[in-house]
Amino acid sequence: MDIFLRDVLQKIPEKFIYLLTGRKGRRILDNTFPSVKERKADLLVELDDGAIFHLELQTYPDKKMPLRMLEYRVLLIQKYPRKEIR
Repeated sequence: MDIFLRDVLQKIPEKFIYLLTGRKGRRILDNTFPSVKERKADLLVELDDGAIFHLELQTYPDKKMPLRMLEYRVLLIQKYPRKEIR
């Protein structure tokens, strides 16, 4: 069902987009996000209270670090959905 709805959304009229957003759609964008990268955290420890402690080390300033941490956060929540992440 999700695939069917996604295919239908690719053909929606401009008026529908305007009703949803209040803006005109410019073009339909590529909606695929292929990924083959492996992510490996620097350190993950389960604490005695059951929470997950995540530590990343950075040796130089990296403007993309917040996005990387967000990506790790999402991956951790998906892998350990019932655990608190610290």
